[in-house]
Amino acid sequence: TSIWVNGSIIAPMACMTVPLWLCGNTRGERRVKSEESRGKSSLQCKLALVGLLFFNSSLLPLNAYAQATVPSAASVAPAAGVAPVEAAPGPKTLNPNAPAPVSGAWVLVKSLTLPNASAASVDRRGTLYLADKDNNLRQLTTAGQPLNTYSPAQPGHVSVLEAWNQNSVLVFYDDRQQVLLLDRFLAPLSEIRLADYVDGTVRTATLAPDGLLWLLDESNLVLREFDPQALRLV
Repeated sequence: TSIWVNGSIIAPMACMTVPLWLCGNTRGERRVKSEESRGKSSLQCKLALVGLLFFNSSLLPLNAYAQATVPSAASVAPAAGVAPVEAAPGPKTLNPNAPAPVSGAWVLVKSLTLPNASAASVDRRGTLYLADKDNNLRQLTTAGQPLNTYSPAQPGHVSVLEAWNQNSVLVFYDDRQQVLLLDRFLAPLSEIRLADYVDGTVRTATLAPDGLLWLLDESNLVLREFDPQALRLV
């Protein structure tokens, strides 16, 4: 016969009495041997049951220490333990003594003392241009040493001085309504009387990259474009 435990076959055992066929023996001998065989079979069944109990009891510790939960695929923890969870890194703290960064902060490179300049400008090479109290135009090096000077034939107030253009330096006299264009050595290139072309008062003027002038007509509140080569409004 076979013993079933939890739906599975544990061990097959022969516990049935097997009849013995003995030739040439008397009936008494057959009865004695049959009883002996029956006793041996009973002993075998008892030993099989003891072995079954021992085998079943050896399974109990395995079931008692079995893991209840299945670890995740990415876990490297032991089977009987819980996978450790790494704590998220906290925010980094800044040094309280470090100065706070300032966006767009200006850095002082050099300072020069100017003699009461009414207007000033710097070209792309660092050369300084300024108009002094007598409305003379002076050209200085980056160290403040004088290079060239331009003195106008007529006095006037310089309200705008621009030297960023590579071709010419613009000077605008607001009291005389006049634009003066100079080269890099302060030599005159052209002189324009705006009253001859604009019906109004020009508040300010600037030089565009293409060489044209932009004029703010304060009387008519109009922004005008002027061609200094053709001497006409665009």
